[in-house]
Amino acid sequence: MLIGSVVSITSFTSIWWTISLVFQKKENQNPLLTVLAILVYVVKLPIIGIALYIAFQHFKINLFALVAGLTVMLMAVVLIGISNLIFKRRVKAAK
Repeated sequence: MLIGSVVSITSFTSIWWTISLVFQKKENQNPLLTVLAILVYVVKLPIIGIALYIAFQHFKINLFALVAGLTVMLMAVVLIGISNLIFKRRVKAAK
């Protein structure tokens, strides 16, 4: 379950970093950073796949625990995102 959670956290962190970097509206933003963010977004899945392949070869990993870790982290991220949206809307409505 630990490996699934680490994979989920790594995946979501890289997605968040990529999206925030691409959609920033700064006048002095280096276009190479945007290209790097898109490259990280595209390359992260094969890298995660290779890491999981190596982990499966060297460790005894329960596939059910791996899927459970991925699912738990996915649900946690989705619930945190939904709660942040609801909280922000309540704060804006109160003003």
